[in-house]
Amino acid sequence: MMQIIQGSYFYPGQNRKVDAELRLDDSHFELWQTSEALLITTGSVNTLHLQALIPGLPAEWQLADGALFCAADASYRPARRSAAGFSEKLEQNKGLILASLLLLPLLGWWWLAVGMPATAERLVPLFPDKVYQITSHQTLNILDQLHLEPSKLPAERQHQYRSQWLQELSGLESLLPAQGQYRIEFRDGGRIGANAFALPDGTIVFTDQLIDLLQDKPDALVAVLLHEAGHSIHRHGMQLLARSMASTMLLTLVTGDLEGVADTLIGSGTALLDAAFSRDMERQADLFSAQQLIARDKSPAAFADAISALSKKSSTTSQLESLLRYLSSHPSSDERINTATKLAEKPQ
Repeated sequence: MMQIIQGSYFYPGQNRKVDAELRLDDSHFELWQTSEALLITTGSVNTLHLQALIPGLPAEWQLADGALFCAADASYRPARRSAAGFSEKLEQNKGLILASLLLLPLLGWWWLAVGMPATAERLVPLFPDKVYQITSHQTLNILDQLHLEPSKLPAERQHQYRSQWLQELSGLESLLPAQGQYRIEFRDGGRIGANAFALPDGTIVFTDQLIDLLQDKPDALVAVLLHEAGHSIHRHGMQLLARSMASTMLLTLVTGDLEGVADTLIGSGTALLDAAFSRDMERQADLFSAQQLIARDKSPAAFADAISALSKKSSTTSQLESLLRYLSSHPSSDERINTATKLAEKPQ
């Protein structure tokens, strides 16, 4: 029985197609150009290969010379003369489809929550030195343009703190990645308020508001300094960068582009996922600060004093002050204070 299928014929090795019809029976086929009733080619059906049938896409047959015939009706499904291919079997297996709907989200969650942080931690030591320097320079430039102002602290006071703190860090420079060097910067935090943060190359920035808040607690300021130094030493900033790059690549693979929904996912999803990742980093930096305070014959309770003061300040000021502190992704203030207090109570 002859079948007649309307579609398009694509010439082999050419960017050219014509309207055509495929005439099939049990033993041979004919391909006709419909506009001119011209026979294009004919042959045995054994030389005509039906491509994998993909839901929503039209059936395609490939000829021995590389030419292709594509059916016009995407819903048309010809009877196969041979067993379905592996991909077709997967597409037709309802159990596997259901399993994929359940497993793919779990796999995505595992990659974002476990696989990506572990991969980032292993990749970061491979970054060239220049990446640390450029990233730190550009980050500070952006913050200066958008959120920070030049420090209003007197130059003498800045010099006093800088000299004292660089002396505190003098034995730790060898631990910095990428041949970094500690540098102390001061800025007016404006709406950000009392804050300190570390950049990947060893630059540590204090806001005027934090200096004023802890000016009567010099050891608390040193505790914050050592905490931020811990972030640089453990490459936390670059790990977050590597994680962000990996999440962008994953979203690109899944969505095909980064517009629309993908932009929303990057903006909100990454922020939520960073919470668990950042908590581990904060605990690591907290422990580093406590250990370094003990090594300097200072009490880890100084770090508890700093967290307590920041916690009280943040509860009475604008939420914008949490922009750089990532308070929502940090361990709770009570947890951090209790940990530092317990370390202070241990016999040295």
